[in-house]
Parts: sequence; C-alpha cells; structure tokens
Amino acid sequence: MQQSDPNRDGEFLMMHGGLQSSFWAEATHTANYLRNRCVSRSIDRKTPFQIWTGQLPSLRRLRVISTKAYVLDKTSIKGKFKARARAGILVGYSEVTKGDRI
Repeated sequence: MQQSDPNRDGEFLMMHGGLQSSFWAEATHTANYLRNRCVSRSIDRKTPFQIWTGQLPSLRRLRVISTKAYVLDKTSIKGKFKARARAGILVGYSEVTKGDRI
C-alpha cells in the first residue's frame, strides 16, 4: 500500500472544497489532522493520536471542509434583533482549542 503525501492530500481537500490556492497551508494542516485520527495497520490498528496521547480521538466535531460556518461576534454590543454572527468558510480544525479554523 502506498503511503499518502500530506501535500497531495491538502491539494485534494482544496480541489474538493473549491478553495483558493492561498489556503494550501490550511488544507495540508487539515489533511495531517485527519490522518492522525485514522486507524493504521502498522501500529496495531490504532491511530497516531491514540499512540501519542493514550486516548481515543473524538470524531464528533468533524465537518465537511469548505462548508459555510458562523462565528459568534462578541466585539460590540448588538441590538436585540441585530446579527450576532459572521459568516465564514470552514478550512480546518484547531489542535489547541475545540474551535474550528474559519
């Protein structure tokens, strides 16, 4: 079986999601994030994340890349009926927080 290349996986994510080439770093980061949560035969059917942390990875927060996402805007006081979110595009996942990269 051929080992996948993170840059090639990132290119696939960009092409599949219709993202601009300026997002190649985000796409490569996301490809690595996803690969580290996939089972590998070479490490006894465990994930690299599981080997590193000793915990099973949670896949509950995975979403389709390049879908519409909303970010809560806490910067200013809004009126009761004013929009409190800004629209964006999901480009990846954060390693340090539970938030996504928009």
